[in-house]
Amino acid sequence: MEILNEIFENSGCIDGITILNLNGDILFSAKFNNKLHKNSGNYEVIGKNFKEIYPNLSIKNSTMFQAMDLRKPIYIKDQKLEYYDGNYIYINSLSIPIRNAGKIVGVIDFQ
Repeated sequence: MEILNEIFENSGCIDGITILNLNGDILFSAKFNNKLHKNSGNYEVIGKNFKEIYPNLSIKNSTMFQAMDLRKPIYIKDQKLEYYDGNYIYINSLSIPIRNAGKIVGVIDFQ
């Protein structure tokens, strides 16, 4: 809860939500802030692999992949999101693994 309090106290809201499966495929994306829409609208990315959209992210520097790998929530301030065309932004990101029958099946990310 401390992480959520910090996020909402500092910004007052979230800018977007993304849900991935274990393969990194985007199952859901809702962007509420135009800075997140540069090259990926809400529906244009669904079904694509997250690494296609943000090629600079990996298990080492992505909250989503870390949360699935470590099986716990991960929060990073100023995570760099670099789009496939070279443009980038910095976001705060909280990723929470999704479990089904005790197994990690995906992740939900709040930006």
